[in-house]
Amino acid sequence: WPEMLRIIALERPSWVIGENVAGIVSLELDQVLSDLDREGYSSRPIIIPAVAVDAPHRRDRIWIVANRHDTGRIKQRRPIAASPENKATQCISKWASEPCVGRVADGVPNRVDRVKALGNAIVPQVAYEILQAIAHDNCING
Repeated sequence: WPEMLRIIALERPSWVIGENVAGIVSLELDQVLSDLDREGYSSRPIIIPAVAVDAPHRRDRIWIVANRHDTGRIKQRRPIAASPENKATQCISKWASEPCVGRVADGVPNRVDRVKALGNAIVPQVAYEILQAIAHDNCING
């Protein structure tokens, strides 16, 4: 987190999207949100499991969506995942939920030594839904 925060402070992007395991809630979430606020960002943590985009496993993740105070974007007090315009709360099947790489997610720990680079990766469809919500907001609020 300290390195990500350094880059955020240096580059000052309009939006910041971070993702972590659910354990961050009890370990560092307060610090992350406090740091973002100190840097001038409004932020919201959102729990979105992989099953929200029709993946065959739960994989709860905390997504932190933040935008600079001077952009005035995060005004509503409901999570993005609960927004009616967001499809993350519905079952959708735009893509196969997991590539066939023989990982533990499908119950078969096969070739794990050769796919270490994948790590405990995000489900891209969840990130896509968050980006769609941001794009939708930018279209409405200009």
